[in-house]
Amino acid sequence: MKEKIKAVGLLLTVILLTGGCAHIGNSVPAAGPSYNTVKETAERDEEEVSFEKGPQPVLSPENETGRLKLDHAREFSVRFYGDDYTLIDIAATGEYLVVDEGAGVPEELDEDIVVLRKPFEHTYLAASSVMDFYRELGILDRVGMTSTKYEDWSIDEVKRALYEGDMEYVGKYNAPDYEYVLESGCDLAVESTMIYHSPEVKEKLEELNIPVMVEHSSYERDPLGRLEWIKLYGILNDRQKEAGAFYEEAVKKLESVTDTAGTGKTAAFFYFTANGGVSVRKENDYVAKMIGLAGAEYVPRFDEGDDAQMRSSVTIQSESFYEKAHAADFLIYNSTISGEVDSLEDLFEKNDLIREFKAVKEGQVWCTRADMFQRVTAAADITAEFHEVFSGNTDGSGLMYLYRLK
Repeated sequence: MKEKIKAVGLLLTVILLTGGCAHIGNSVPAAGPSYNTVKETAERDEEEVSFEKGPQPVLSPENETGRLKLDHAREFSVRFYGDDYTLIDIAATGEYLVVDEGAGVPEELDEDIVVLRKPFEHTYLAASSVMDFYRELGILDRVGMTSTKYEDWSIDEVKRALYEGDMEYVGKYNAPDYEYVLESGCDLAVESTMIYHSPEVKEKLEELNIPVMVEHSSYERDPLGRLEWIKLYGILNDRQKEAGAFYEEAVKKLESVTDTAGTGKTAAFFYFTANGGVSVRKENDYVAKMIGLAGAEYVPRFDEGDDAQMRSSVTIQSESFYEKAHAADFLIYNSTISGEVDSLEDLFEKNDLIREFKAVKEGQVWCTRADMFQRVTAAADITAEFHEVFSGNTDGSGLMYLYRLK
């Protein structure tokens, strides 16, 4: 504004000086704008133009002070705005502004941004896969509620918390005990994308002023990407240093496996459904990627168009499974959904066609233990066990996540 005023003053000076010297010489100066006209123009410009910036919104680019470095995760991003504000963007679910304790909530926020106010001391984890991140970070005491029953947990620390009453089962994710959740002082609900099948639950929690964050870690195609979500929960719970250190160690462990991983073998990962189908993972799913990192080629692979809508897994007929995987060197039965099996005979009872598979005839049928999927942070260890199996370096003794069927 000062520059504008100086410019106007200089213009007035020139006009006045020009007018005062008009009698010198024979020429008559051209008529210029009057003083009043210039003054009116200056006043109008002063109203329309300003060189001074007012205060910027908290989430403006000018206030961004950094971004979280992510090596493999693709389903979320994090931006920092000073010490008090962190913006988390989760793919396909929305944006979440984490506000540090003592800081005010910005007034100019987009209405679609969910505000999460620290600290979070009474969290409701309806997304069971997140629980292992909390266990690893040593903050299970901040989880007051779960939507998974005691008997369905395989993480000892969680079972103990439920048994001792430090954590409560509050009903399935689609039918929680709202009264208990509210009276417990719940300050954050973490849901999986399953909540979109029951949107009224999310709406009800929000009506009770309980912020809901929908997490997306299971959609990561890289096992290290899924593991990197521990950084997000480190941010929410002021455990960034611990989360970063754990992740770096896991990367090193996995790299030590992949450096010697090639085996030239093939492996199928599956389970039999209750209606006689076979559930298999898609080849770009993180489990299939773990098998690849462990040195085996994942089968079955699907041609483009086999199932355009399938995501991480698909159910096919047993005849199709036979066609695509009967020659696999290894069969790995996923017991997480249908329960552990004790022997090959148990597997034959589920589907007798499995007898004709190469891996069955050669004694290379393995089963996952029930806690494999709840132990999200064990991705590197599970991949290492896959490699031990594929390379023929184990008879199954000493493994934590796999066992051999006989």
